[in-house]
Amino acid sequence: MVQKPFPVAKSSRLKACQVGVLLVKYSRMSENLMTYARASGKLALLSVTLLLASGCEIARYARLPDPRPEPFCRAPIAQVMDEMDQRRNSVNTVVARLNIVLKDEVTGKQQPLWGAYLGDKQGNMRMRVKYQEKLLLDLSMFGDRVDLALPMKGKYYRGTRSDVGKTSGNELALLVQVGNVHDLFFPRAWTDNAVERRVKVEEGCEVVSVMERPSFVRRKVRQLVISPEDPVAQAMKVFDQKGHPIGTVVYNDYRFPGPRAGETPEPAASVPYPGRLTLVGAEGKRSMQMDIEEMNVNTPVESKHFDVTIPEDGRLEDLGEALRSGRNPW
Repeated sequence: MVQKPFPVAKSSRLKACQVGVLLVKYSRMSENLMTYARASGKLALLSVTLLLASGCEIARYARLPDPRPEPFCRAPIAQVMDEMDQRRNSVNTVVARLNIVLKDEVTGKQQPLWGAYLGDKQGNMRMRVKYQEKLLLDLSMFGDRVDLALPMKGKYYRGTRSDVGKTSGNELALLVQVGNVHDLFFPRAWTDNAVERRVKVEEGCEVVSVMERPSFVRRKVRQLVISPEDPVAQAMKVFDQKGHPIGTVVYNDYRFPGPRAGETPEPAASVPYPGRLTLVGAEGKRSMQMDIEEMNVNTPVESKHFDVTIPEDGRLEDLGEALRSGRNPW
């Protein structure tokens, strides 16, 4: 008896055929998907290459970069502040000869004069201004006392710094605030009563505001404009305790003296100083330009040189009362 092969049902043969067809179908789909993926990858790589070649940035479309100030050609502001403090602390006295020009900013009139200045680190100062050989003004501040002599007018005044400071609407108040040797020639962004200083950038320069707190509110008393090229001040705005402007000192023509050949002078002998100072009142109507013809640093100065000579027949008036009355003693 011949055995027949194991019988297979029609349904089984049909299912096997369907499975083979499905396997062929899915294998072809997989090949198509792989081909599509390779093509898509090539297109994506080509797109990225084109974007990078064109200079575009990826994932930066949502936010523009923050603007940054131009870099300064000098040391950082903190180092500049330290250098200005060291420069100031190395100077004890200054004796200088000045070429002075008084300007009326409204009419444009100018009056050339000449004078002399001496001051010390304690805040004492004296300035004499002459027209040719005639003494026009003799101003002295020693301690809290302020003496002002106007020989050509026959006027002599005496008062205190606080009297002058309370009347911030005159040019004399600016001299009282910044007339000492340190503030006039070697300013810094700080005061004895300062509690804070703030820095911002305006017109390409760093501006440092010095804040004091005479009451519950902090007020700005100084504002220095720092040069973007050198560690020096370009200008200093001065404010009273109420925040009202008193005036501005503009610094130009800085000089950077160095030791002569074979000499090893003291550090103070080579400190930079402004060759020109311009004092401008708060209203900007008048200004005093002072060009430094010669300066001697740390020369001994005796206290008697701060005394203003008052003639025997001269009548001494109260400076504070004259300023409060609105009269200009100049």
